[in-house]
Amino acid sequence: MIEPLAELADDRLALVGRKVFLMGRLDRREEVGLYKDPVSDYGRLSSELFRAVRLVVDTGIHDKGWTRDQVIAYMIENDVNKVLAQTETDRYIAWPGQALAYKMGQLKIRELRERARTQLGPRFDIKVFHDEILNGGPLPLGLLEERVDGWIKTQRQPQAAAVASWLSPSLPMLHQ
Repeated sequence: MIEPLAELADDRLALVGRKVFLMGRLDRREEVGLYKDPVSDYGRLSSELFRAVRLVVDTGIHDKGWTRDQVIAYMIENDVNKVLAQTETDRYIAWPGQALAYKMGQLKIRELRERARTQLGPRFDIKVFHDEILNGGPLPLGLLEERVDGWIKTQRQPQAAAVASWLSPSLPMLHQ
């Protein structure tokens, strides 16, 4: 009985991690140096804080036995407005492990991106990497890792890398 539950958890990690990845794609400004100071980086930092608070309350509810009122109070103490704190609390009560799944998926995709960047060096193309992540659809994280490892292997071959770099900017519809 545990194996189907583990598969369900891995599927959840894949789906929500994919959502974080898509959101993060829109926030690559940090990588290219557009945030010059904390004020210009406020939106991203606020989102990170909110995700951290959700990790704490998800654990508080389902492992520590926090009451709904305790969760709401914790969220308000950590800069979440009351209405959002109430709706998020109800969501985490109803969906155990959602915040953790979200973060685990995000961390796995970041790990895979860094692995690809390290192994491919100058051949690494963030756009082609994004295509590889998205073109597989929502996958359990183990399968996603296998897919990316296979992609890295093909990208390390000179011909494959040349074809991929030619296709990516010229014919983006082939990557859809």
